[in-house]
Amino acid sequence: MIAFTTVPVNLSLFVSGEKLGSAGAVGAILAVFSFFGMLEGFFLTQLMRVLKKALIPLALVLMSLGFGLLYISRDMGMILASVVVFGAGSGSIIPYLFLAASRKAPKESSTLAMAVISSCVYLGQFLMPLAFALVGVASGDSSIRFGFFVLSFCLALGGLVASLIAIMRKKAAPGLASLELVSMESECARPSRGGVDSN
Repeated sequence: MIAFTTVPVNLSLFVSGEKLGSAGAVGAILAVFSFFGMLEGFFLTQLMRVLKKALIPLALVLMSLGFGLLYISRDMGMILASVVVFGAGSGSIIPYLFLAASRKAPKESSTLAMAVISSCVYLGQFLMPLAFALVGVASGDSSIRFGFFVLSFCLALGGLVASLIAIMRKKAAPGLASLELVSMESECARPSRGGVDSN
């Protein structure tokens, strides 16, 4: 969850520290970032249908690429491209996690499951400065730019692992992946069960 909050929290500090642009430009770029997240939330079902089990590995790779572009960025145009790529990846993961939690958790615990995910997002926001400081102490480079590089590397590894897991699951049970996808799509099309129990 640390990766999701790094861009909104650190982008302004990064741009001002590197003297790359103004606070107004950062605000506009973050608005674009939020817009991409909103779009992907709207079209999550269609993305799941087209990408199937490749959705999460591809999202992680896009987030990794976005951080990598931020690491090498030297102007606001490059930063905008970086944030667009990152947003294209991160925008699908959070809604996917909420959907998976509502589907897999027992009916009476679906609200709790989604609350836990929300708490993890805020926990990631709290831990992000500590994680950056720890990376700086361990590496001797405490710059935000180097933190972007570390996150890019970690997410690339995560994307590779997620790809291998998806491939192994598909080989082990080719019908199960399709069944799970159909189930999640139908769940996405229905109102959330959380908070509507009459009990």
